Amino acid sequence: MPDVKLVAGDTMNYWIKDHRAALLEVLKGLDILLINDTEQQMLAGNNNLVQAARAVMALGLKELVVKHASMERRFSTGFLPKVKAQGAPSARRQCFWKM
Repeated sequence: MPDVKLVAGDTMNYWIKDHRAALLEVLKGLDILLINDTEQQMLAGNNNLVQAARAVMALGLKELVVKHASMERRFSTGFLPKVKAQGAPSARRQCFWKM
């Protein structure tokens, strides 16, 4: 697809657990990955959210969007820009942070 300017994808625990090698090949072709916090930790093999994010970004992604549904707060650290919740007020439990 020569005219494609941006490729984004989403994954789930099934692909991470049962088809990891194939998933890693697919991730090489993505610009943006959308993933939830638990899947990110599973993919990275690290329970620390910040370290897991760094490990997933090291797979060659340009952007990483992590759905952090387990907490009703924003996530930020020294190396991450401050972000705001995305979506309608009724969806505040599903906040996103972007790297």
